[in-house]
Amino acid sequence: MQIGSRASKSRLIKTYVAWCVFVTAVTVTAQVPGHTPVPPVETFRPEILGTHGIVAAGRHYSVSAGVRMLQQGGNAVDAGVASVLAASVCEISHFGFGGEAPAMIYDAKTQDIIVINGQGPAPRAATPALFAAQGLIPGNGPLGATIPAMLDAMALALEAKGTMRLEQVLQPAIELANGFPMYEFLRGFLSSERKATEQFEWSAKTYYPSGRIPEVGELFRQPNLARTLRAIAGADKAAFARSHDRVAAIRAGRDIFYKATSRTASPTRIGRPVACSRMTILRPSMGRSKSRRRRTFRVSTSTSLDRGIRARCCCRRSTSSRASTSVRSA
Repeated sequence: MQIGSRASKSRLIKTYVAWCVFVTAVTVTAQVPGHTPVPPVETFRPEILGTHGIVAAGRHYSVSAGVRMLQQGGNAVDAGVASVLAASVCEISHFGFGGEAPAMIYDAKTQDIIVINGQGPAPRAATPALFAAQGLIPGNGPLGATIPAMLDAMALALEAKGTMRLEQVLQPAIELANGFPMYEFLRGFLSSERKATEQFEWSAKTYYPSGRIPEVGELFRQPNLARTLRAIAGADKAAFARSHDRVAAIRAGRDIFYKATSRTASPTRIGRPVACSRMTILRPSMGRSKSRRRRTFRVSTSTSLDRGIRARCCCRRSTSSRASTSVRSA
């Protein structure tokens, strides 16, 4: 997962972006008779080959989450969503649960291309008058953040092309929030950003427990985040037990975070439903346009709240793509 972020004084309390590309239903990568071998490439990184699927992410914690989903029978989208959720817990130097996660999904069987913008809107109270005294929107701190869109984006991805529920794909992230061994890069980042971060009470409590930075190898725990993740998974589980409807369960898990619709929920109620992410589906039409470099697609655009807006357009085929979480499965 190659995760990029906007520049800011303290990335820990700023909105971050994780770009994700999930590729489903691709051919198996095992060598078969007549298969042309890949020419050797000089690299300092290990070459990854697989007969069922490959998960690429920023840290082995995130990779492990995706691999677990594949081993449990999930597809590439299930694995990709689990990897992004895990990364939101353990790759907080670049990306967090309160951030953004634009995603692209390509289904090789149907040739559907799904684009989820995964970018949150400004909070309702973030009016120009609020920032008039400062003359700008702060680049650091809670007032500079949008409504977290990552969970909404991943819920849309899971609904559209996944096979699992939020309860299942959240399990690795919950375990990581309960504690993962601190690694050197993250510890160095926490150290360099300490002054800009500790000025905010809950940032200090979360990232500098007892006023210190955990040593490399020491368990770094995020109990409040773990509690939030368990609430989401619990709402999904309860809804599925009642309805046996996977999509309804995913939406119930999403709603516990954004709307606190359950009486047992602890997250703060935020009023009316919030449409954080917009999903666009591009489907190849029956024919092609005259230009060989163009393909015609039927486009269906929807948000997590408003589905079914349809249009038509022409789309140039992309010759390359860059991704942060890349998952391929047979």
